[in-house]
Amino acid sequence: MEVDQSPEEYFHQHAAAALLRSDADDVDDSKESWSEIEDASSTEDDPVVSKKKRVLRYGRNRLSEMRERFNDAKARLYEEKQQQLDLEWAQLQDGTHPQYREFIDQ
Repeated sequence: MEVDQSPEEYFHQHAAAALLRSDADDVDDSKESWSEIEDASSTEDDPVVSKKKRVLRYGRNRLSEMRERFNDAKARLYEEKQQQLDLEWAQLQDGTHPQYREFIDQ
């Protein structure tokens, strides 16, 4: 086990799978770096365990942020597609849809 990795490297290699199992420990999303996340480890935890816990919390926070951005983008995309569909439906009902007009003119 390599301990001298940067936390980001460790996260990418080892902690990603654990993030998918549990999001229950999501904490303060305003932290920008793994090292700024407070350590909830007990005093008897060794430094390696404490570091891994911070990396895991950092990864969970990042995953939570990505999920939020994804859900926002998904909602925007849905709304745009719904508006386009409504417009095309109105054009079809009015007989002004370009593809419909092309089909009728043939």
